[in-house]
Amino acid sequence: RFAINSTIGLAGFIDVASRIGLKKHDEDFGQTLGVWGVPHGPYIMLPGLGPSSLRDTLAMIPDAFLSPSILIDHEPTVYSLKFLDLIDTRARYLGLESIVIGDEYLFLKDAYYQNREYETSDGEVEDDFDEFDDF
Repeated sequence: RFAINSTIGLAGFIDVASRIGLKKHDEDFGQTLGVWGVPHGPYIMLPGLGPSSLRDTLAMIPDAFLSPSILIDHEPTVYSLKFLDLIDTRARYLGLESIVIGDEYLFLKDAYYQNREYETSDGEVEDDFDEFDDF
């Protein structure tokens, strides 16, 4: 399984893809490596980007080459798109700061790994709740 983020339409303002029956796939190369069995590796907090793992950090390299922005020849536009992507990536984790209980580092690490497992398995995560039937 390998999918590239793609939108058919006008700069994301007009969604033609869903009208013709194409489903949105928000996948990245880190998820692909996870499906292929590559382990997360150590947890890394990237400055400006937030939490990551060694696998997902290394997967940013092929993601950059598979990005549609390599087709744009206007450098200010490319830098603007990269900056917006950086802001979007960072904004996804801002809401977690208000719900942190206990050690912030461990909380964010666990939340990051659980979220990546959920994304990698497309929401099909096995739970261990059956062990608590006695309660």
